[in-house]
Amino acid sequence: MQSGTDIFGVANLAKPIIFRSVGKGWPILMLGPVCLRNPAGGAHDVRPTISSMAEAEAFAEAAQRAHKVLPVHLKVDTGMGRLGVPVSAA
Repeated sequence: MQSGTDIFGVANLAKPIIFRSVGKGWPILMLGPVCLRNPAGGAHDVRPTISSMAEAEAFAEAAQRAHKVLPVHLKVDTGMGRLGVPVSAA
């Protein structure tokens, strides 16, 4: 972060634990799936990537329950058809 990084991207919840041991408050983007039973990323304050309406609804419900704004990254399918919300639904 001291070198000017805006956000860290991680594939699983093991890395945020390491990052949080070094410093708090740095944005961390979860590029892999996030457990919908704990969509807020637990105590590690991880910004989830969502790629479906079901995930969006689950994160919205989690934010309401927690009485807070939950920042997310919306993955839009740009044409490869592998992952993401279709452009028409974004």
